[in-house]
Amino acid sequence: MGLALLGMVVLGACSDKKTSKNVDLNDEDEELVEDEDDADNSDIADFDEADEDGDMDEEDRPMTPEEQEAFENEVWMDLGGTYFFFGDHSVILDVFSEDDTKAKLTIDDEEFIATIDEMTGEINVYDDKKNETVFSGFVTAGGNMISGTFRGKPIKAQGVGD
Repeated sequence: MGLALLGMVVLGACSDKKTSKNVDLNDEDEELVEDEDDADNSDIADFDEADEDGDMDEEDRPMTPEEQEAFENEVWMDLGGTYFFFGDHSVILDVFSEDDTKAKLTIDDEEFIATIDEMTGEINVYDDKKNETVFSGFVTAGGNMISGTFRGKPIKAQGVGD
């Protein structure tokens, strides 16, 4: 009987050791999986920086002349706040926060109240009798350019952004 009891104790100890070893192996496997996940993410990050040919991301390459012209002609509809433009004329567009269809337009120190068409983004200033258009134009190039006609002559001014 003593022998049987000793055998059971030894078997129990061996069984506990195997269980403990399996737990340790599982922990190591989890660490390996975590390390593999980190390695996979770094590969993805490297792939994002350059494509298979080693070319730059689309955002990093300079625009072609056609793309630049399209960008400069794309009307910026998300107007809000104050915009400063400089060129042949100094232009300030201050879109009223309470009504984004009205704005104060200052061209070479002359102040006007302008209307902004909600559907097209066209900015218009009329004379006091609303018979003649003093200014008609658009904000383009991502909000960094204003162009149109001022008293019948073309006008174009750049913003001070990058």
